[in-house]
Amino acid sequence: MQKGIVTEAEVQKAKTEAERIRTNGAAMTMPPMESKWKISKGIKSVELFGDIRLRFEDRSAEDRAGGSIDLQRLRYAVRVGRRGEAFDDFYYGFRIDPSANPRSPWLTLGSASSGTPYQGPFGKSTASFNIGQAYLGWRGLDWLEITAGKMPNPIYTTPMVWDPDLNPEGLAEHFKYSVGEADFFATFGQFLYQDTNPTKASSGYFNLGYTSSDLPFLLAWQAGVNYHLTKRLSLKVAPVLYNYTGLGAVGRPKAQRPQTESQLRHGRGERQNVPEQRGSGHRFLAGKSSGLACRRPGSEHRHPGFRPR
Repeated sequence: MQKGIVTEAEVQKAKTEAERIRTNGAAMTMPPMESKWKISKGIKSVELFGDIRLRFEDRSAEDRAGGSIDLQRLRYAVRVGRRGEAFDDFYYGFRIDPSANPRSPWLTLGSASSGTPYQGPFGKSTASFNIGQAYLGWRGLDWLEITAGKMPNPIYTTPMVWDPDLNPEGLAEHFKYSVGEADFFATFGQFLYQDTNPTKASSGYFNLGYTSSDLPFLLAWQAGVNYHLTKRLSLKVAPVLYNYTGLGAVGRPKAQRPQTESQLRHGRGERQNVPEQRGSGHRFLAGKSSGLACRRPGSEHRHPGFRPR
């Protein structure tokens, strides 16, 4: 092109036409890129989370008699999960853990070589897929949030009371209301402590040692306030009350009912074996009139968060 032969408008028009031809040509030669991930329309957001940790563990203990024990272990922990928002103000989450211990995510390297079943060196018998979390929730109101399932602990607490690896199972409701610099909140939990089904069964069914049960629940009531002293400093206070409800297995067949204390004391002089509670096992006392053994104080119900370190 030489200056003066075509006008500036004609040059601009030619550039536009060339750009259109280039764009259309690229669109015809390259198909549109589509994601290989297909996500349901009911899922609004997805977040992948997890952690992987390694550590060397050296533990030792001694008793008063001078005996001792030492542990030196290589350990690892792997957890992976997904959480996010769903339709109509619902949210969800689940997590997979390799350890079946609810109070610890750690596994020991090399333990499969002596585990059950035995697999030899570099085995996999001590690791598995376990559901660490699986819950659904709803927060359709600014002041209310409801969660159901196996959830992260909704109670504001510390490791002195609850082990942080525990995930309660059941239902939880969280209320909140703000006044100035103070955020008031209340959390209520109804956690299933143990499944003792069936709730009712005829004597002899499935060789059960009971004919009825009442599902035990751990109930929690917490109320507190989070007061913002500055933008980076706040004070939080939240007392909590726990209560157990339900008796578990309460009905026993007549043939399996234990002898009463009177029968033990005024028997025919025969030696009676009476179980005495000792931690997780039983010790049997032999005697003519030893009476009923008493359960050690504090062994009836223990808070699920407590564990020996």
